[in-house]
Amino acid sequence: QARVVLMPGRLQRWKGQLAFVRAFVQIARAFPDAHGVLLGGALFGHEAGFGAELESENRRLGLEARVHLAGQDAMAPWLERAACVVHASLTPDAFPNVCIEALAARRPLITNTECGVAEILTPGTDAWVVPPRDIDALSAASGEVLSDPARALLVADAGYRRYAEHCTPSHMVQPIERELCALL
Repeated sequence: QARVVLMPGRLQRWKGQLAFVRAFVQIARAFPDAHGVLLGGALFGHEAGFGAELESENRRLGLEARVHLAGQDAMAPWLERAACVVHASLTPDAFPNVCIEALAARRPLITNTECGVAEILTPGTDAWVVPPRDIDALSAASGEVLSDPARALLVADAGYRRYAEHCTPSHMVQPIERELCALL
């Protein structure tokens, strides 16, 4: 019955998982039924020890029962139960799949201003858009979603409409495919 704040992505420092864990301290205090889930694992041999570092930070902050490293798993079932989806990269991320997947699944999205998808989003209308590396802002946005589920659903619906207008394969892939075919 717990509400899940989901952060999918490869376990790599630049993806912002440490910021997510640190932001969850405030979320855990304010929302006793909320749990954070880091979905994904170390891939391609990069930062193989980062998962252990995240677990250590969880213990240090007293969150080991509230923030869970779920490992590599199918995303769809997690999206279905997520109260919101977080994208918290620390460096510019041109087109994060997690944002598109959250919008397409009609899940409330929290992302940051250095995310390429933020260019098509209206903050507070289609998604929550916060400054990168701002733990307090990330925490506050998560709190807004969890404290007002009705508004979160409205924002998720607006985010889905934005996805349907700008991010479907017909919008993203077919124009590139047409240009490539024209070059051939």
